Amino acid sequence: MKMLIGGQWTESSDKTWMVIRNPGTGEEIDKVPKATLQDMEAVVAAAQIGKLEMKQLTAFQRYEILIRIAHAIEECVPELGRLLAQENGKPIGQNPRRGCRDRQYLQGFCRRIQAPFWKGDASGCRSWK
Repeated sequence: MKMLIGGQWTESSDKTWMVIRNPGTGEEIDKVPKATLQDMEAVVAAAQIGKLEMKQLTAFQRYEILIRIAHAIEECVPELGRLLAQENGKPIGQNPRRGCRDRQYLQGFCRRIQAPFWKGDASGCRSWK
């Protein structure tokens, strides 16, 4: 797995990796880049650019982005649940829909922002199950 910085999937600047293991079995799940200070500075710089780009969008455009993110999370819930269960060393039954919490967070955010910013139909924000 690589890390996402400024829209690009990348390794750490010093090419070091951390092994992620299932604490219950010791099995290797994946390897992830071990971010350096240089990587973190790149993350902050990319976030600042993203902040300026988002500022140029209307509230409705930002809402549409959040909806797409929430739907992408929803589509990946089974895989996210499986990975999180492995990472935590728990049976899948104890953590089957963890990704839904992220989707629910975005849903709540959409509900909070919809009234002040537009008069159109926002049913897409309410239709998630």
